[in-house]
Amino acid sequence: MKRLVLITAVLAIFASPVSANLTDDLIVDKLAMARLETPSGQYNAAITLMRMESLGGAAKWLRKAAAQGHAKAQVVLGSLYAVGMGVEQDLVLAMAWVLVGIDSGIDGQMKERSTALLGELATNMSKEELTEARNMAQIWIVNPR
Repeated sequence: MKRLVLITAVLAIFASPVSANLTDDLIVDKLAMARLETPSGQYNAAITLMRMESLGGAAKWLRKAAAQGHAKAQVVLGSLYAVGMGVEQDLVLAMAWVLVGIDSGIDGQMKERSTALLGELATNMSKEELTEARNMAQIWIVNPR
């Protein structure tokens, strides 16, 4: 049941008004932007890959964008770690990335959903894991990856 709640929270974060019916040219353009090593391009490529159900590929681009300070990528990567979609499930990394994303400046519905996800994660983590995640996030905030 707890896993179902986490998956629901993660899917809510991914909700977007952008159509999932992307043309081949748009996909190529987004992937080309990612190859230019821009965080926004990497994030867009990751979202495109997620819509194509290539979660492992999406996680790769999210890691690159998140490490360069892209707030949405940080939150989405944390969400993937929360449920083990495209990555091995790791609640400590999930919480750390979501905390960093919130600190980096996400707002609106994504911030609300991320805050809810933090609450869900916290209920599934030990005190030691919570401390580890918070410490990790603080280090990343002070010294970006």
